[in-house]
Amino acid sequence: MYAMEYKIKVGNYTLQLLDSVMVMKSVENLADTATIVIPGTHINRALNIEDKVKEGDRVEIALGYDGNLPLEFQGYLNSISTDDAALSWNVSTHCIYSRSR
Repeated sequence: MYAMEYKIKVGNYTLQLLDSVMVMKSVENLADTATIVIPGTHINRALNIEDKVKEGDRVEIALGYDGNLPLEFQGYLNSISTDDAALSWNVSTHCIYSRSR
């Protein structure tokens, strides 16, 4: 059985909890985008990471299975939004690396 794993780094902060992540790559858009959603609370305690990340921080997203984590996305944090249950980060690339399509 495969075990899904991730390593997401925002600035100097490595995420320990994750609700969802969506990476959008398209030849029709100039920039790739990703949305990272983390839970707003863990074990009935609010997560206070707003002081650890800020807009403009570098973002690296590696996704895979069983320890094989290829880098899927590199970009910069564009915006941070919150709702009642989660914290959402929108990130996009700005010509950080080239890849063949």
